Order: sequence, then C-alpha cells, then structure tokens
Amino acid sequence: MIGEAEQYLQAMCSLMQPAAASVSPSPSRDQVMDYIKSHYQNPELSVSSIADHFQMNASYLSRLFKQTTGKGVLDAIHAVRIARAKELLWETHMPLHAIQTATGFPSEQTMLRAFKREEGMTPSQFRQLHQQNA
Repeated sequence: MIGEAEQYLQAMCSLMQPAAASVSPSPSRDQVMDYIKSHYQNPELSVSSIADHFQMNASYLSRLFKQTTGKGVLDAIHAVRIARAKELLWETHMPLHAIQTATGFPSEQTMLRAFKREEGMTPSQFRQLHQQNA
C-alpha cells in the first residue's frame, strides 16, 4: 500500500515538473522599462498588454513594479511618452495631435492631462516657454 502511494506521488511529481519548469520568473524592473521604451508608440500599450507579454497577471505585475520603483506601470508608460513628447516639442513644429500620435497617447486629452500632471503645464505652454528661452 505504501509502495503504491509512493509510486503515485512520484508520478504526480513528474507530471508537475514540466509545468513548474515552464513558469517564467518575474521580469525585472529594467526588463519592464525596456519593453515600455520599445513599445511606447503603441496606443494599445497597457498594464495588461505588458503582463501578457511577460505571461503574468496584471495585478501582480503592477504590485511588483510599484514595490521596486515606487510608481505604477501606467505612470512609467506616461513618463516615457512625455519624455518623447518634450523632445518633439523642442525639436519640431509638429502639431499636438501629431505628437500625440507619435508618442502613443490614445487621445490628445489623455496626453494633455498626463503632460500637465507631470510637467505642471500644457504641451503648448511648454513649447512657448522653450521658444522664449531659446
């Protein structure tokens, strides 16, 4: 009887081993940031799409990222997009809707809110201030 139970447990363990081996480790903060930097132009980029890429739960990714960086994944996405928007505002005369599209913000309104929250001014005000100081 004990021998049968032992064989059963060994068989179950051997069946579970391949599944355990296929579970990928949690991505590092740098891996998530690299993914964001490579895909920020996609307006569909979200916590869920990043979690899907790393084959993990979105809530778990959010919690893990916030523990290691002190900010949320969406904040990181917006920070990368805003940094690029600032470059385009400095270097080009592109209209705001074109910058919104080039930086992956799903709408101009989303870009304006995120930009103002991050920089304390609208993109237009940022551009005017830079042109005055140039």
